[in-house]
Amino acid sequence: MNRIILGIIILLFLSCGHSKKDLVVVKFKSIENCNENGIPKDSLVKYYPLELFQDTIPEFYYGHDIVRLSDMGKRRYAHNLDLDIRSLKDTFDIEMKDTSFLKIYSYMYFKMHEPVLYSHYLKKDIYRLTSIRSNYNSSLVVTIEKHKDSVVLITRELNRRVDYPFKGTPEPVIFVAPDNSDRFYKRKEEQRLLKQKMLEDSFAKIYRNCNYHLVMNNRIRISKAVWDSLEILVDSAKFWKSKPILDLNRTEGDDSRMIFEGHSEYGYQIRIIPSLHLYNGPNLQAHGDNYDQGNSYTKIIRFIMRQTTLKEKDIY
Repeated sequence: MNRIILGIIILLFLSCGHSKKDLVVVKFKSIENCNENGIPKDSLVKYYPLELFQDTIPEFYYGHDIVRLSDMGKRRYAHNLDLDIRSLKDTFDIEMKDTSFLKIYSYMYFKMHEPVLYSHYLKKDIYRLTSIRSNYNSSLVVTIEKHKDSVVLITRELNRRVDYPFKGTPEPVIFVAPDNSDRFYKRKEEQRLLKQKMLEDSFAKIYRNCNYHLVMNNRIRISKAVWDSLEILVDSAKFWKSKPILDLNRTEGDDSRMIFEGHSEYGYQIRIIPSLHLYNGPNLQAHGDNYDQGNSYTKIIRFIMRQTTLKEKDIY
């Protein structure tokens, strides 16, 4: 009888929370410009770990022979990432992912007063769903935080999508400046007046400023049962036991993108996931890695959306 009771206790212990075994996480990395709540002091702080933008890949010469990286190059790589060179088992070349969106998204999170989730443990567990929405809509962030037995859901939205000053022109282009080349405007005064008109255009004035501010900042308490149900869905997706995926160039045809992050005492995790709205019609089929009704991340997103006051379509 005692053995049976002991076995039940062990099973209950293993079923509670995330098992440390086989966790694949990004270890916390202290960022000096973040306060104890993870909020940066300025907008230059990067909200995603830079090491996730470096891949180690074998390089092939004429498609056959692996080109060996020199020992010096290997030592330099280990030094730059503060790695033990003995942990680099294979010879490899280094490929950098595009980081152009990193500045834009970091600035977006900063303007939304969001914390950096990989700097240090914030004394609470967090799941954050970010939707870079289609049709040039403003970005939306839904966060669920658990501190002890208290669970809070936070929904934030900016007044517009962040592009300026990182991109030169908005899309779709509403204001189109006329050609002011010398072929049409010979006199300098005409050129000056045209330039002034371009700068004073009502749309250009709205666009060419950094007045990004929250138009939605809802914070509500939800039950711990909701958190427990979310944890079950997250575990089913093997979110904490899969390699982080961070490819910010990966977008849908309408330029939408969804990002799911996790923050716990064990570390940080992130995945770029496809937008399921392209496949929610009755006659549409999921393709490849995109969504269907049985997809684990479809279930996670729709579960999170049910906890908000938003309609499902609003997140896209």
